[in-house]
Amino acid sequence: MVRALLYSAILLLGTFLLAPLLPEGGLEGQLTPRLGSDGEVGAVASVRPVGSRVGEHVMPLVALGFALRVSSSLEIGGEGLLGLGRVRVSADDSPDRAELGLGYGGVSIRYGPGSGKGVSGLHGAVLLGAGTARVHSTLINAELDADNFFVVEPSLEYRIGIGRGLAAAAGVGYRFTPGAAALPRVPQGATSGPALSLVLHLVRNP
Repeated sequence: MVRALLYSAILLLGTFLLAPLLPEGGLEGQLTPRLGSDGEVGAVASVRPVGSRVGEHVMPLVALGFALRVSSSLEIGGEGLLGLGRVRVSADDSPDRAELGLGYGGVSIRYGPGSGKGVSGLHGAVLLGAGTARVHSTLINAELDADNFFVVEPSLEYRIGIGRGLAAAAGVGYRFTPGAAALPRVPQGATSGPALSLVLHLVRNP
């Protein structure tokens, strides 16, 4: 998961650095799909710190995403989230010292009323994908168990344009994890929970 996020970040950074250097009507014009109301698609890359409830604790995560902006209202792409550390799931007086780590990602679809090429406004989104939860014991410094599960995460964010090609947003969502199996020392349903996030978007309009 870490390697995938790193590769995604490098790819996104390269895309946004090199795209302005392409000649008008050259490679960009040949490779850009003819979609959307204005004939082409744009792109949105995003990074967001997230605070999400996992069990009885709040886990910090970082998310990287990339989407095609197929119209002023619709964005379709993918996003991956990785927990920054683990949260304790065993009781405070338990000698197990069990901790839970979490990572997930999938296809993201975001919709919000748009005006021309504007990006400001309320956007609704849903992330459909899968993730992995891992239980680790700090007592014996070993992984106790792991489980893969599906993820459905609806969310809302309010986005504000803050400059040419930049937008900031604040969002709230809830992570559902159907198919998550019981793990040792982990309360049932611990992988599901609400999430709050701040977002920085890099936007390239068609």
